[in-house]
Amino acid sequence: MPQRSETVNESKTFRPRYWLAVGLAIPLGVWAATVGIMSIPPSQGSVNLADGHETFKTHCAACHFAKGGFPAHHGPNLHDIGRVGASRRPNLTAAEYILESILDPDAFVSPSSRPGMPNNVAAELSPEAIRNVVAFLASCGAFPDYDKIASLEIPDRRSDQTEKISVRLKDMDRAVHILQEKGSCLQCHSLHNHPEYQVFAPGLFGVGLTDKTLLKQSIVDPNKIVLPHFRSVNVILQSGDRVSGRLISRNESRLVLFTRDKESRVERREIPLSEVETEDGQPLILESKVSLMPTGFDKILTHEEIEAIITLIRQLN
Repeated sequence: MPQRSETVNESKTFRPRYWLAVGLAIPLGVWAATVGIMSIPPSQGSVNLADGHETFKTHCAACHFAKGGFPAHHGPNLHDIGRVGASRRPNLTAAEYILESILDPDAFVSPSSRPGMPNNVAAELSPEAIRNVVAFLASCGAFPDYDKIASLEIPDRRSDQTEKISVRLKDMDRAVHILQEKGSCLQCHSLHNHPEYQVFAPGLFGVGLTDKTLLKQSIVDPNKIVLPHFRSVNVILQSGDRVSGRLISRNESRLVLFTRDKESRVERREIPLSEVETEDGQPLILESKVSLMPTGFDKILTHEEIEAIITLIRQLN
């Protein structure tokens, strides 16, 4: 009898535990199934995310990351562009906005970014390759409608004469280091193709600088070809001194030039016309064929560094 009593007691204890387990298992199972279903991406249809990712790594990763936790590189981190892109442009889906940004980067620049993305970034890509990149980026942070992406009209901008330019991240970083530090190029040259930035020297990106020979010549011998708008002048002063620089403005009382100081830094200088020597009643302002750009870069830069700068500028034009 005592054994039977113990069995009955154990059975009574087991039943509430069993039903408690069943009661918990059902909602947990429903929740797990719901999460599982929601985590399954929609059908990709005729687009290929894997190919899009590979194309992104080859053509875009030198400037952009597409992974959370990384800071903005040369361009913004795109890990969440599929979500935030939908709010960038009225009446455009995230995919349509991404496509516009690839084909026409100047159409819209987000407030957190700056101009500078090259207009020919997709010049050597087929419409299918561009579509796959759009699909990959649209999937970053969102589940896009791949059927609509498959129906996007994408022009074929490839040319048989387009030379393929490969830019490695290592070369990009090397070139940027030279532009910013070793060569101090950005003290005069802007990265942007906007008139307000082109004060000391021509902009570097989006201005049509694609001729490799001409680019190398401009670095090695900047005085060989000087654009008329950036030619310097020699101003002869009554004191006998000569001031060389780029003439920015002139009125009835003064001249304004950009000149170089003893440390080769560009500075703004105002010269009263009353201090300028005259000839036949005209101030002696003589046009010079010498560029404000200093010479000697072929001495301080290695061949690899010059090639990295040329590749970067060509790619971003």
